[in-house]
Amino acid sequence: MSASEPSKKHAQILDASVDVIGNRGFYEASVSEIARKAGVATGTVYNYFERKEDLLVEVFRKFLGDHVRAIRSQLSQDRPGRAQLETLCYTHLKRFEDNRSLAAVLHIHWREVQPIIRVGILPALLSWFDTIAKMLEDGVAAGEFSSGIDVRQGRILIVGALDEAVTSWVMAGTEHPLSQDAPGMAAMFDKALS
Repeated sequence: MSASEPSKKHAQILDASVDVIGNRGFYEASVSEIARKAGVATGTVYNYFERKEDLLVEVFRKFLGDHVRAIRSQLSQDRPGRAQLETLCYTHLKRFEDNRSLAAVLHIHWREVQPIIRVGILPALLSWFDTIAKMLEDGVAAGEFSSGIDVRQGRILIVGALDEAVTSWVMAGTEHPLSQDAPGMAAMFDKALS
C-alpha cells in the first residue's frame, strides 16, 4: 500500500458521502451505500469513521472549510464594500450551482439538531459566519457600508438570503443557473448596508 492510498480512500469516501447524502438525505443514506459508491468495503469506511455522523461532520469540515478558504482568498483581492459583496454572492452561488449534491448536504444539514453532529459542524459554520462578519467590518472601516449597521444583523441577513437561495434551488430541482442571481443579491445587500 502506498503512502497516498489511505488519503485517496478517505477522499473517495468523502466524495461518495456527498453524493449519497446529497441525493438521499443523511437519515436515508447508509454506510454500505456510501462504501459501494466509494468503491471500498463497508469495513473500510469504519476504519476511517467511527459512525455515520462522523462522515457528515467531516464533510462539513472538508468541503465548507475549502469553500471558506476559497471565498477568503477571493475577497482579499477586492476592495471592501460592493465589490466584496459581489464576489461573495457569486462565489457562493457558483460553488453550489456546480455541485448540487454538496449544496444539499451543506445547506440542508447545517440545521442538524443531533448534538454529535451539531457540535461537530459548528467550527466550520462559525468560520463561514466569521468570514461574512469580517467582510462587513472591513466595508464599514472603508466607509463603504454605514457605520451604524449592526454587523451581526448584517451577517444574519446575508447568510439567510444566500441559504434561502441555495436551499430553494436545491428543493425545486431547477436547472436555473444559480449564479445568475448573484448581481441582484449583491445589489440588495449593498442597498441595505450603505
